[in-house]
Amino acid sequence: MKRFFSHIWITAIHEFKDSIRSRWAVSLMLIYLAICMFMSYQFTGFLAKAEIQVMKTLSVAEGAKAGAVTSRLWETKTYRNIMMEVYKQDEELVDHLVQVHPVVLIYAWFTVILGAMLTLLMSSPRVADELGTRSARFVLYRSDQLSWCLGKYWGQAIVLLPVLLVSALGVWVIAAIRLEGFKPVQMLSYLMEYGFMSYLYVLAWLGLATCVSQLTKSQFLAVVFAIGGAFVFGVIEGFHEHFRWFETDKTNWRQLIDVFYQFTPMSYRGHLWGPERSRQIIAGLMLIGLGHLFLVLGYFATYRRDI
Repeated sequence: MKRFFSHIWITAIHEFKDSIRSRWAVSLMLIYLAICMFMSYQFTGFLAKAEIQVMKTLSVAEGAKAGAVTSRLWETKTYRNIMMEVYKQDEELVDHLVQVHPVVLIYAWFTVILGAMLTLLMSSPRVADELGTRSARFVLYRSDQLSWCLGKYWGQAIVLLPVLLVSALGVWVIAAIRLEGFKPVQMLSYLMEYGFMSYLYVLAWLGLATCVSQLTKSQFLAVVFAIGGAFVFGVIEGFHEHFRWFETDKTNWRQLIDVFYQFTPMSYRGHLWGPERSRQIIAGLMLIGLGHLFLVLGYFATYRRDI
């Protein structure tokens, strides 16, 4: 057992160093940071244009800094009612989210979608590449396939953490400069928290990427399989949301969809944003477990294959 974990650690460190040498990690960070900052800049610009139309209604002086109207709306009951419509039957979650500036929530929504897609696109070819070039044989001569795949997973996980935290910091800089009513110290803590929670969410998608990467020796097919897996999860979530609107629907189809939904990362997303640390910890552990479940499924599908 000690040797097994030692191989995981050695592979993870090698994967991290290889990502730095190949500039994969740097490229991922720059792409993610650029997109997040561009999104933040565009959103604050949109606020500036939208607020011109409602300046007189809310009695905000013309020429005020962008975000003045948003900050005022954020503190009203109207904003809370809107949040209640979005998060039905979860008053505790709404009470927590109304304390967070809207730009932070926009970042959180954006990053869980972008983070998942970038992870799938950039991580799914990693194992397939080494299988295709047969360079994995040099490693697997001394290690087993499961510990190697786990090491690849955690090596990429080490790369992803600073990517998400730096992107949260970039959004904070843009919002602090351009928005009025944005409380820098308080919102920095929220952005760092949501950045870390997004990281936990992405770990489940990283497991899916590592899973499909074991199924083929083609980098292109690995990406196609990853996108296909994301599409399947999206369909399951769509059916789950459809049935959620019909509370009296107790059909077997709804129960089956609910079961499948528990094996998607999206089912734990809302718990990460809640006020209870216990729910956040449980959701984080479930997402990490889900990522490892996907990885192990890929391993069992291919462990008899001649590499």
